[in-house]
Amino acid sequence: MMAKGEENFDVILKGLPQEKVDGWKSEIKQDENGEDVFEAYGKISDNEIHDYKHDADQWTLNYMKVTHLPVSDTKVQALMKEAYLMMNSMLYKTIDNFKGANYEFLKGTNEGGRKDKVVVDIYETYQKGMAKHYFDAMDYFAETTLKDNEDYYVKLT
Repeated sequence: MMAKGEENFDVILKGLPQEKVDGWKSEIKQDENGEDVFEAYGKISDNEIHDYKHDADQWTLNYMKVTHLPVSDTKVQALMKEAYLMMNSMLYKTIDNFKGANYEFLKGTNEGGRKDKVVVDIYETYQKGMAKHYFDAMDYFAETTLKDNEDYYVKLT
């Protein structure tokens, strides 16, 4: 499952500098939860990973066009909803007994993501300043959209 997870990680990050991807994989492997990360990615089928890659690439291109806007802007928040749905869908496939990305889960994921060198570097490789904008925008989404609509959103995939 680990090898399959590494392959899927490569698929998701295809197009980024290979030396960076190799470095990120090395850092993940050294992390205490690294095996879990690759095992989760390994649960995604070949067809699904290519669909996720296509959707993620399209989303990223669209998001890079709005990072100059305030995180509260409707265009930014529409993309946050898309990102949330992609993440929720992927987590349902990769985490056993997952019950949906509720408010607390999303806030915790964002907090962890802000501190994760690999996650931040991936966003920053796409566009300088993208990581902070993304996490600020996702926190705004959590506070203004998800918090009072958890029951609806956690079931969406």
